[in-house]
Amino acid sequence: MISPQVHVTNLDPDGFAWLCDLAAARQARDARWLWVRHDGTRVLATVNAENAGPAVAALRLDDPDAATTLLHQADVKRVVLLDDRHRPALGEALDAAAAPDLTQWSYFRACQRAFWESPAVLTAPEPPADAWAPIAGCLARHGDLDLALLVYDGPALLLGLRASVREGAVVELTGAGQGPGAAPTVSPEELVQLMDRDRERELDAVLVATRGQIEACFEADNLPAAVLDLAGEGALFARGAELFTPASVGA
Repeated sequence: MISPQVHVTNLDPDGFAWLCDLAAARQARDARWLWVRHDGTRVLATVNAENAGPAVAALRLDDPDAATTLLHQADVKRVVLLDDRHRPALGEALDAAAAPDLTQWSYFRACQRAFWESPAVLTAPEPPADAWAPIAGCLARHGDLDLALLVYDGPALLLGLRASVREGAVVELTGAGQGPGAAPTVSPEELVQLMDRDRERELDAVLVATRGQIEACFEADNLPAAVLDLAGEGALFARGAELFTPASVGA
């Protein structure tokens, strides 16, 4: 999902569809979570419990290790127990996370924190860390940046994206090097020069990678960290990689 607060222009439909397919496949892979809604004594509803029926039926809801026990018995990536008795308080916490000055991305992340910190939620393994927090902090510290991602499939440009960051938030996302009249094969160096001339300011950071490298990043458990590793070690050609090293990002 792209925030409505981001101005989007000139995205190549084929290249962006490939990126969206990667994101969808990642979400499907992470969907193997077993959800159990209960009231402290009875199981009220389940999601993804097809192979865990007996284990759910035998679950001791008063056991503080119930989520861990169920995780060991079910073929799932995560177990989430949601206690109906605390659901009103969870709703209030989610409402409190909203603020008029938040971007959609910041609001989603605030809601995630409120959810996992709620007494209504018991999960195993431990709640997932906010993998994007270091990136958000880095963008906030730098304030204004112009960034680009160029993905090549062999000699051909598969995806070109340019992102404008202002006051730590992405405000514009546009295609680069694609569309009518674009050369089917253009070197990263040539394309970066064209992009620099297209705006009043040079790009602050450019990541150039192969299709296989980006697909491998989406297979990693921590997507932002995998991209940072790629920027530091595996990129074909990069500018501004020092802005996003683990040390500078704080990862």
